[in-house]
Amino acid sequence: MTDIKDSFCSIMQLYQYMRIHRRYIPAEVVIEYNLTPDYFDSKSYGYFEIQKGMYVLKESAILAYKKLGNYLEKYGYMPFH
Repeated sequence: MTDIKDSFCSIMQLYQYMRIHRRYIPAEVVIEYNLTPDYFDSKSYGYFEIQKGMYVLKESAILAYKKLGNYLEKYGYMPFH
């Protein structure tokens, strides 16, 4: 069975990137991923590649919609436009 929350974790065909200041990264994450100062620029920003859907990305919603639609087709679902 597919759960809609799992749809937002789909692998994206085109990766997205984000910049985040070090102060917003929890210490546990810095330790777990060994994020040394080399991972941050001179202004303490780190740049990250997003490979799976995240709730706030519009691409994630589109992927989730397609994934759910494909799943529901087996049960006679047809999108209404």
